[in-house]
Amino acid sequence: KMILLQKNMQKYSVENATNSRNDAPILSAWRELLAVSASAEKVYQTPEFFEFLIDTNNGNDHIEILVIRSSDTKHIVGVIPIRFRRQSFRFSLGLRSLAQPTLEVITLLGSVPLISVEHAAFEILLKYLFETYPSCSALSMPSLGRDSDWHAYIQASSVLESAYCRYVIEQWRECHLIPMAMNFEAYLQRFNSKKRFNLKRQVRLLREFGEVDMQLDRIEHSDQIPALLAARKSLVPAEWLPQLLGQKIFQGLAKQGLFLSYVLRAGDKAYAVIVATRSENKLLIHNIYYHPDVAHLSAGISILYMAIEDLISNFHMESIDLGYSNPANN
Repeated sequence: KMILLQKNMQKYSVENATNSRNDAPILSAWRELLAVSASAEKVYQTPEFFEFLIDTNNGNDHIEILVIRSSDTKHIVGVIPIRFRRQSFRFSLGLRSLAQPTLEVITLLGSVPLISVEHAAFEILLKYLFETYPSCSALSMPSLGRDSDWHAYIQASSVLESAYCRYVIEQWRECHLIPMAMNFEAYLQRFNSKKRFNLKRQVRLLREFGEVDMQLDRIEHSDQIPALLAARKSLVPAEWLPQLLGQKIFQGLAKQGLFLSYVLRAGDKAYAVIVATRSENKLLIHNIYYHPDVAHLSAGISILYMAIEDLISNFHMESIDLGYSNPANN
């Protein structure tokens, strides 16, 4: 028998699954894709984070879940959480600003597409996005790794080059990761003997500072959030507070099991705070605060050291993400 196949037959289809996101087949496929995700910010791709966005939505946040299926088998090969934002772009020549338009942008949560098949599925996703949401002018992938396979594909794809313009905002920045180890001693062996001695000495001096030995409190649950907020309030300038995330956001994250932070205190007085969120195997640190009285004891490094010991002992974290800052030590 002879059959004629359509030359450009679409191998994948895209559908909006926002209202069916909790269906068992979608959740199962979602979890499988997350297990192999290469995203530096995997927490933002999780079902839990999406539910957090739903719970804390003030009515102005537009978020959706898209599912990519194989046209032949109908199997789910991609789960794509997206968020819609307005974003300003500044185009300049030297010191001269040429234009600063504000565009409707689709943000790919986690930046790396949760797709298990060939890149053609991503090309079909892009086509679907810009046809379905014609008011949107760009797809944002804010934490895409410069050395990642996905970036290499985007750079090399003639299909994408013919249809889209690539634009890097404010140049590339380095993402700082701390890989975890099977146990804390194995983690310490990465440092030379002098570094290990200094770390332990700094922590000992910090714990002994003041009249009461310090203790590290792990903050995970909603009922612990007020204590964390009170500790943070005591450590930051008052003018910062209106700009910082508050109780509703932290409790929403805790409700979904995404909050994992620390307070270092002596009695009722806080001396350092780590504010962080988590996925199943990665901790994402947002801020580290410490009291000026213990600045000379390297309090930021010391509380991180204590947190790493706790994480290795009690969790199965693969890494800690320090974000896009440039810490002097890690």
